[in-house]
Amino acid sequence: MSDIKVAVVGVGWVARNVWIPLLQRARFSIRSLIDPQTLSLEAGLQQCPTASCHSSLSEAALQGADVVLVCSPNVMHVEQTVFALDLGFDVILEKPACFSRQDGQQIVDAAERGGGRFWVSSASTEREDVRYIHRLISQKEITDIKCIELHWRRAQGIPKAGSWFTNKSQAIGGCGAELGWHLLDVGLGFVDYPEVIGGHSSFFYPQPEKMVASADWYGGTNSIQGGSKNITVESQLYSSLHSRDHQIRLSTAWTSQQLTDTTGINVYSADGEISLRCTFGFSPHGLKSSYLKILRQGREERLQICHEEKITPYLRFVERVRREIVDRSMTNALECRRLLSLSSAMENIYGVSKAEEVNG
Repeated sequence: MSDIKVAVVGVGWVARNVWIPLLQRARFSIRSLIDPQTLSLEAGLQQCPTASCHSSLSEAALQGADVVLVCSPNVMHVEQTVFALDLGFDVILEKPACFSRQDGQQIVDAAERGGGRFWVSSASTEREDVRYIHRLISQKEITDIKCIELHWRRAQGIPKAGSWFTNKSQAIGGCGAELGWHLLDVGLGFVDYPEVIGGHSSFFYPQPEKMVASADWYGGTNSIQGGSKNITVESQLYSSLHSRDHQIRLSTAWTSQQLTDTTGINVYSADGEISLRCTFGFSPHGLKSSYLKILRQGREERLQICHEEKITPYLRFVERVRREIVDRSMTNALECRRLLSLSSAMENIYGVSKAEEVNG
């Protein structure tokens, strides 16, 4: 299938700047654009001049598509994904997919009912350094993992203050959802996506003078959607989560005292420790160089990982989805287990009874 037709639901920054160019590069064809914002549709049409435009999601808006890309505000993800899956469409869902086990199960059940499949955006797991760690684990060089530490802290990186990204009623979560989903996707993947059964989280909100610390690569304030500059989601998150056999420590920040945007992963096991220092995502303010090292019995081994462009992991993800769309014999079982694991983590981070809010 050389021309897979896509309906794009939500034509905001991430759709126009990341997913539409990637899909076009991978020989997908954009069939329709769906967004309540006229200016977003007009901007999308500049990239996809033959696409039809629709102000709301409906069966008619999806007509003629093979796969639906859901890039709407987080609060709409589950409803829109279930709608498309119930109609039998395949769905590519931008992270964070959902915030509870119940919502994750709704998506899995809808896929089973309708016969479609789904993929949650997973670029960080496609990074070459992350894949290298997976190889170490699969080859039994690192076994019996006990604890995984994950952090991603930006120096100044609040995305589009005043847009839905920073409005709790639309985004549900802040840096823990935007950055934490990437990290948990990687960390939980190292231990085959178990269910997260408990945890505790602390949220910190930006002081008024910090609200100007926007991520400049997002283009500053969202001129299309406008709105108040108030930020009602967390700008820093600290979580301690656990599955039956593993401890996961998570730290994310849109604003911090760091000079550069930094991502770190530590894996602790009975026979070795792995450390990765790099910068996930598209930030131009990340580390100039990254490293991966293994520590065993006091001896440190630094591993050379080939440099790759920031877009490469995203392209790997899209190409993998394309292969799986074409090959209908491939199972969606791993994606279902992955979603249920990540949704259990989100529930234990954002569940009302599990969270302690701290104004900072």
